[in-house]
Formats: sequence, structure tokens, C-alpha cells
Amino acid sequence: MKCDEVLPDVEAVLGDPEADVRWAAMGVLGAHGQGAVRGLLRAYGDGDAQSRTLVLNAFRGMGETAAIPLMEALSTGDAELRAAAAEGFVAIGRSAIGVLAARASGHSDADVRAYVRRRDCDS
Repeated sequence: MKCDEVLPDVEAVLGDPEADVRWAAMGVLGAHGQGAVRGLLRAYGDGDAQSRTLVLNAFRGMGETAAIPLMEALSTGDAELRAAAAEGFVAIGRSAIGVLAARASGHSDADVRAYVRRRDCDS
């Protein structure tokens, strides 16, 4: 069985009433990388303070690997999902900046592309 095949089962455990079980599932998802970002975002939105901290630590551990899925989550209509994605970026920190700048430099909006070029010159 491939790692990707077990993600839905691990994500299902995120709703377990036992905190230790949820935390173990978050650890597995955090180690999995980009494919697990959606499940972690859901866990962040549904979790208590300790669970949210674990999710943010998972994003921090993923680093820039999580940046693209987090950026996509910022475009959803779900306000809680957008907030969780923003918190994920804060957890990742400066390592996400290069990924975001590269993605934004190809943006369809000319103002976004111009801003990225200005920021590159300021660095």
C-alpha cells in the first residue's frame, strides 16, 4: 500500500475523540508533506488549541513544501480554511516567500506581477 492510499484513513482519524489519536494522525500527515495539507487545514479548523498548535508545527516542519497548497486554500470561499492557511504561512515563515514570489510573478493580474518585481528589486 502506498502512502497516498492511506491518507484518507489517517484524515478520518482526525475526528477521533481521543486527543492522543488525533495528535498521532497529525504527525503522520505532517510527515507526508504536500498531499496532506488539506487534511491538516481541516484539522486546524476543527481542533482545539493543542491540535491547532500541532497542525502549525506540522506546517513548520513541511516548510515551503506546504506553500503552494496553502496559497490555493487562500482562494477558497471558506473563511475558516483561508484563516487556517494564513496561519500556516505564519508558521512556515520566511522560507515560503520565494515560493510565493515565484508563483505570483506569473499571476494573471499585472499589478501583482509589478509588485513582485518591485519587491525583488528591494531585496
